[in-house]
Amino acid sequence: MKRLIALIGLLTLLVSAPASALNPPASESLSVTPILWLVPNHGNFGAAQLGQTASLNYILRNSGSSVLNIKKIEVVGECFSLTDTTHYPFEIIGPDGVAFSTGNSGKSISFKVKFTPTDVQVYTGKLRITYDLYFDLVHEVTLIGEGLSCYKANEAHIGENWAPKQNSWFKFTSEKFGIYEINSCHPDQPNTINTPRYYIYAYSDCQGTLLPDGEDLYPWCPNDRYADRMTTVLEKDETIYLFWPLGLHPDHPDAKKGFFFNIVATYP
Repeated sequence: MKRLIALIGLLTLLVSAPASALNPPASESLSVTPILWLVPNHGNFGAAQLGQTASLNYILRNSGSSVLNIKKIEVVGECFSLTDTTHYPFEIIGPDGVAFSTGNSGKSISFKVKFTPTDVQVYTGKLRITYDLYFDLVHEVTLIGEGLSCYKANEAHIGENWAPKQNSWFKFTSEKFGIYEINSCHPDQPNTINTPRYYIYAYSDCQGTLLPDGEDLYPWCPNDRYADRMTTVLEKDETIYLFWPLGLHPDHPDAKKGFFFNIVATYP
């Protein structure tokens, strides 16, 4: 009889207990989730000359409270390559150090992705990080880079010229001995802030020999308050190579827009 009374009392206690006591709020439960944190979080290499290599140095961390199990890191895509000395699988420990790893581990992984273009074109690829303890989860970053070459420069001429985008090569051959000015002043490309938008580099060859310094950057252009221009003296039939590098952030809305530039000749 005593056992029966005790059992009835226990059942009464369980039934009358508040739900919060039996099911604690989610905020009181222990969260053990790893969080993949990649720096930088993009794969934009910009432009690279043929024969040269652009690179991005990555650091992979874990900002969560559980170990982040990295199974492999790979790069796919023409002209992209991976330099990574880490042995996988590798467990990245979170910043609080609460969770403990069971094997090859550390606080971060460092690796490098390289872009070496072989032709004048835009290349794309993927950086893939496979992770998790029980599943093959994949974090992907799009890789993009452009190959450029002085040897495949477009022809420029006296007067107004159109460049389809920044990061463009042009070559110009003078018809006579004279003074030649190259500028980016044009009424169709106003600049509403006192910062330059277009820059120019002028070379005497494709080996990177810059022309004597004749470049200036002043608020002389009535349409574009700050514009780049350079002045140089050329002999008859002398060829120079003009490069307009990307003067804006790759994600800027105007980064892929074309622009006008002018070549003005003065003959003695």
